[in-house]
Amino acid sequence: MRKFALIAAPLLALTFTLAGCTDAAPLDTAVTTSETPMAPSISEAEYEAAYETFTECVVEGGAELVDEETVNGVHLFSYFDEDTDVVDACYQDFLPADLAWQSTHNAMEEQPEDGEEQE
Repeated sequence: MRKFALIAAPLLALTFTLAGCTDAAPLDTAVTTSETPMAPSISEAEYEAAYETFTECVVEGGAELVDEETVNGVHLFSYFDEDTDVVDACYQDFLPADLAWQSTHNAMEEQPEDGEEQE
């Protein structure tokens, strides 16, 4: 069974962006992070609709998601090896929404329990 969480996507995007740079700008003229394009924003309703479409695609393809859970608003799931082709094909349509949502929601960040205050 494979666990799947796309929390490293922003780092991969940065890696691919930097890998494409052949002539690096001198340090004093480098682009600041405030000038770097941000991931498109997405509403919770749009993210949930995209996830529902993704899960429907998986089921229609004869595959199954297992161990589904939502952590800090991010959908996490596992699937069996034999379902990889179907899940990968369906995920391509969900990918833009998932990247946009996860750019502002971190499934690995510890959240306070109900009634606890954040430090």
